[in-house]
Amino acid sequence: MLLKKVKSHFSPEHRFKEEILVNHYTSKCLSSSEQLVDPNHEHNVIVSLTTYSHRIDNVYLAIESIGQQTIKANAIVLWLDEDEFTLETLPETLKKQMKRGLDVRFTSNSGSYKKLFPSISHFPDKHIITIDDDILYSYDMIERLLRGHNDAPSAIIGCRAHEIVRDVKTGMPKPYKEWLNEIDSDASLNTFITTGGGTLFPADESRELLNQPDKAMQHCPNADDVWVNYMARLNNLNVIKLSLNTPYRHKFTFLSQSVGAELKQQNVEGGKNDVYLESLRSEYGKTI
Repeated sequence: MLLKKVKSHFSPEHRFKEEILVNHYTSKCLSSSEQLVDPNHEHNVIVSLTTYSHRIDNVYLAIESIGQQTIKANAIVLWLDEDEFTLETLPETLKKQMKRGLDVRFTSNSGSYKKLFPSISHFPDKHIITIDDDILYSYDMIERLLRGHNDAPSAIIGCRAHEIVRDVKTGMPKPYKEWLNEIDSDASLNTFITTGGGTLFPADESRELLNQPDKAMQHCPNADDVWVNYMARLNNLNVIKLSLNTPYRHKFTFLSQSVGAELKQQNVEGGKNDVYLESLRSEYGKTI
């Protein structure tokens, strides 16, 4: 079996669902000739993601879940570090998916920002949906995001979001680890989307305001979510949590073998996200 097994704290129910999906998507990847994308689709949307060496062997699973959507993307673009990979060193799973429409491109290493910044530059006329490499996405995610876009054409729309919790007296945000995790509905000005959860950035010139790699790496080197949410508010861009009518994890499946918990530990429990937010406030003079 291609998926690497490691210990985790996921429930038996989650593991059972995950195993079924992993087997299904692995079978699709290895044997299907069905195209993952529809380049001529009228919706004009691409899905963009990145990965790195520790996850490269399993990223095909997230990609396959995008290829099985009720509305196919015009393109699925996988951005890789140009100093870490070449076409020749890619796993066979990705080479098979390339024959079915996966677009693999190489860029300089900007961490998790690789899933957004290069696509903004290379696809100015396309809606961009960003995803992570360790989630299996609901079969109707693209369709739902496009419906949300039709309702709010200029908004950044995310499937997954937290709610900023503020001090009652000062209105200042409390520490990140005290925020409400994975809210079910939009929280207006306190909505904090997570870009890898499935987030649509409309084909609008305003998203260029986010595309500042040097500043992003200076202030939030390991936290693209912090950068996107802060800059959206700084520039009065609307950010909306898409209603799923069910908790996020009932529709989307996190891979239990995912590595990267140490980064989450640093950013959330270690207070790094609060440091990044303060760095942004110091430069731009506005609190999220």
